[in-house]
Amino acid sequence: IDIQEEPDGSLLTVHNLQLDDDGVIQCIAVNHVGKAVASTSLCIISIPKFKQSSSPPLQFSFRADEMIRLKFPFNSQPPADLQILKNEAYISKMEADATIREENVMFKIDCAKPENAGEYTIIADNDYGKAEIRFTIDIEIPPESPGVPEIMDV
Repeated sequence: IDIQEEPDGSLLTVHNLQLDDDGVIQCIAVNHVGKAVASTSLCIISIPKFKQSSSPPLQFSFRADEMIRLKFPFNSQPPADLQILKNEAYISKMEADATIREENVMFKIDCAKPENAGEYTIIADNDYGKAEIRFTIDIEIPPESPGVPEIMDV
């Protein structure tokens, strides 16, 4: 925090704000004559932002019937609304779900099926901005057991 004297008062500068710094800021001036208090409300606004730890394209493989869970680091203030696209089309929460937990977006599909393979996009919107993250999911299917051998000639 820096305080600079200006002709019309003091200028308070708060550096390195964090999302949880919302609240009331009080400045208290004290001298030998007395004390003065000034307060203001601080509201932190941040556009949605995914923090990617690896470079695109993001690609994940799961086995059929596995639960799919992916966690993407994320910040937004106020909290963002999430929508999911699969192959550029919006999908329902029954097919796949995305929720915000702490500073992460959690993507979940309960039971992987071959039809879950595709390119996904999670769009986050909080009225101050939008962000998106794209990734591809592949579903590995175990081979079927071979059929009964057919006898061609005896």
